[in-house]
Amino acid sequence: MKVSVIIPVYNADRFIQKSIESILNQTHRNIEVIICNDCSTDLTKDILGKISDFRVTTYENKQNKGYQRTINFLFTKATGDVIAFQDADDISHPKRFEQQLAILDQENLDLIGTNFCIINEKDEIIQAKVPVLSDPKHIKDNLIHSNLFQKPSILFKTSILDKIGGYRLELLKFGIISEDYDWLLRICEAGFRMGNVNYKEPLYKYRSVSTAMTKGFNNANQFLGHEIVRFLAKERSSLGIDSLTSNNIERLTSYIKELKTPFTQDPSFFHRKKAENLMYSGLYSAAIANAWKGVKKRPSNFQNWRTLQYCIRKTLFKI
Repeated sequence: MKVSVIIPVYNADRFIQKSIESILNQTHRNIEVIICNDCSTDLTKDILGKISDFRVTTYENKQNKGYQRTINFLFTKATGDVIAFQDADDISHPKRFEQQLAILDQENLDLIGTNFCIINEKDEIIQAKVPVLSDPKHIKDNLIHSNLFQKPSILFKTSILDKIGGYRLELLKFGIISEDYDWLLRICEAGFRMGNVNYKEPLYKYRSVSTAMTKGFNNANQFLGHEIVRFLAKERSSLGIDSLTSNNIERLTSYIKELKTPFTQDPSFFHRKKAENLMYSGLYSAAIANAWKGVKKRPSNFQNWRTLQYCIRKTLFKI
């Protein structure tokens, strides 16, 4: 079975070589690697230009299009039986595809993710092996409550794109970066079987860096992305169509406004939420900085001081 590996890249010159090598060194050899450089301003283009492996094809965006549009472009270039994600700064275990394809066939799945660990810029483990829910029925029943996949670890059959398509770019109008969760929910609703593989070692090493888009939350809508796409999924379940598809912008914006109430009422709430997110990702200094911003915004709020204290304690003792 041929695996098309898609890698969007923007300013990842420190990690892209190692990321690509982890794919080329897979025990499953029938692969193609499709890379799109989204107008990087560092040395990424030079590094990609030196790759001579026949399995690697590189494209260049003429202007910066962003992650979602670049992913959709890469979808159109894949020629394999299945497509696998890979982020430009992450590392895949040599047996990742071997294990995924085996379970995909064994369990008659259409999409499969993996367990993972989180590493920092020095390849040091921040969070050890993270187990994932693997039973297809449990995933189907619980996906509406939480995103149960580490997105860049996903491998899926191309038949999914034929029916579901790629990411919905309409979400970008609302500043939402939960396009992967929206995509997964729609896949689940279409009846495709989804699972995860829990290997004895992490099959995917997710790198947590401060410049990553998912760590650089800039507005409340990005924090609320999962809630918003869940709202859309519930609309589809009850009405057969959601506000995004029907272009019922008034209903969607009204819901978003309601969700943003805690952020508008308390200007420190944003920084507290961001600090929590950064702590989970092991970005301790940035977390402390945001917790302190929260304190300065509203020093009378005890929760801000508590968050700052937690961030400092966690940083000092790594507990």
